[in-house]
Amino acid sequence: MNKIFFALTHKNARCPERVYENDAGFDLFAAEETIIPPLGRAIIDTGVVVLLNKSRIFNNEKNCLYVADVRPRSGNAIKSGLTVLNTPGTIDELYTGNIKVILFNSDKYHPVNIFMESKIAQLVIHKIPLLQTEVIYHSQEWIDNHKNDNITKTENYLSSEEFHLATSIASQRNKNGFGSSGTV
Repeated sequence: MNKIFFALTHKNARCPERVYENDAGFDLFAAEETIIPPLGRAIIDTGVVVLLNKSRIFNNEKNCLYVADVRPRSGNAIKSGLTVLNTPGTIDELYTGNIKVILFNSDKYHPVNIFMESKIAQLVIHKIPLLQTEVIYHSQEWIDNHKNDNITKTENYLSSEEFHLATSIASQRNKNGFGSSGTV
């Protein structure tokens, strides 16, 4: 079984944990107390560092990076209107600071008390493949028109027909977004 390493940096820190063995996320706990006013926000320190790079190397994972997402807990959202403001908050592999969670109280009338060891968010770990980027130009004509733009590779281009085919049948979604598949 692969391992994930955590470092506790605060006297009140509690190691992230899964309630059930097959949970995708680790619960994150507050290492400090605060009150978040109605429609207010606060940065809450967990006192925990996730050692993604050490974990990946220990697990002998190659051609990928580990990344962690900080996500809201559904129970907090429904019970008190508490959510993670920048969800998901992405933690890159080489970040070595404490996990801090930006919480938002969406309740218009009631403050939310954050107590020591309150479950404030969840942490989900992912493997991200290492990818090399390569630009495919629209056409040789496009490249010819941009010769002063330091474009040196001319072998990677699509004919107009190939470009149209690649961008029109890629998916039914095409360029639609922002609710195009329906809402609620």
